[in-house]
Amino acid sequence: MILEGEALKLKEMAGIMIICPQADFTISLEKTMDDIYQDLCEKDYKKILFEFLPENHITSGGMAILFGLIRDSQKRNQEIGVTGLSKHFEKTFRMVGITRYVTIYNSMDEALRKMSQPGSQTPNNCVDERG
Repeated sequence: MILEGEALKLKEMAGIMIICPQADFTISLEKTMDDIYQDLCEKDYKKILFEFLPENHITSGGMAILFGLIRDSQKRNQEIGVTGLSKHFEKTFRMVGITRYVTIYNSMDEALRKMSQPGSQTPNNCVDERG
């Protein structure tokens, strides 16, 4: 069973699991995100999209959660996409290197269209053997 709470909503569209943070993305979501991600893996989801709201703030703890999920998704050959980021967080994602492993989409429509194409993949599909 997929878990969700007030801070995160989940929906599925075109075989893509969409995770929608309803508030700031902080370290307080670590356990919930771990549970959700494990459930997605058990259900063999290969495509995960984060649909942020432009007003969502992503703390350093939230970034750590995302880095861990990205690392694990590379090992499982999963595709991760992100949409809805504010310009500030788009820039932050680029600066810290997240865009080497996930794709930032300009809109939900673009994300669904591109991620639902056969053979779509994240920018760098290689596994980091260190982690």
